[in-house]
Amino acid sequence: MRIARYILRMHIGPFLFGTICVVFFFLLQFLFKAGSEIFGKGLDPWVITKLIAYNLAWMLVLAVPLGVLVASLMAYGKLSGSNELTIIKSAGGSALRAMMPGMLGGLFLFIALFLFNDRILPETNHTAMVMLLDIRQVQPTLAIEPGQLISLQGYSILARRVDRARNTLY
Repeated sequence: MRIARYILRMHIGPFLFGTICVVFFFLLQFLFKAGSEIFGKGLDPWVITKLIAYNLAWMLVLAVPLGVLVASLMAYGKLSGSNELTIIKSAGGSALRAMMPGMLGGLFLFIALFLFNDRILPETNHTAMVMLLDIRQVQPTLAIEPGQLISLQGYSILARRVDRARNTLY
C-alpha cells in the first residue's frame, strides 16, 4: 500500500507540469489565431476572459492525455533509474503491482474525461462559437481586414479601408 501511494505521488507533479505546459501552448496558439479578432477592438475584458475560459475546455481535453504520458514516462523512468523497480521485484513484488497505481489513476482520468467530453465540452464549444459569432455580428468590421477581397452573396468586394469606429467599409 505504501509503494502504491509512493508511485502515485510520483505521477502527480509531472502530470500537472505536462498538462499545464500543453494547455499553455494551446492557449498561445488560440491567442495568436483569434487575437486579431478579439483584442484591440473595444470589447469588454470580461467578454474576452469568458471566451478564453470557454476555449480552455477543448485545450484541456487534448492536454490531459499528454500529461498522463509525461507523468508515466517520468515516474517510471525515475523508478527504473534509481533501481527502485529492481528493489520492489527483489522484495517479492511484481512489475504488474508496480504499474497498478498508474493504471488505476489512468482509469480514473479516463472516466473523468469521458464524462467531461460527454456533458461539458459540447456546451462550452457551442457557447464559444456563439460568442465569436456575436462578436462578429455586433461589430461586422472586426472580421474584415483592409486590402482583402470579401465574398458576400455572390459578390466580391475589395475592402480598401475599414473605419472601425463608424463600422464603415470603403
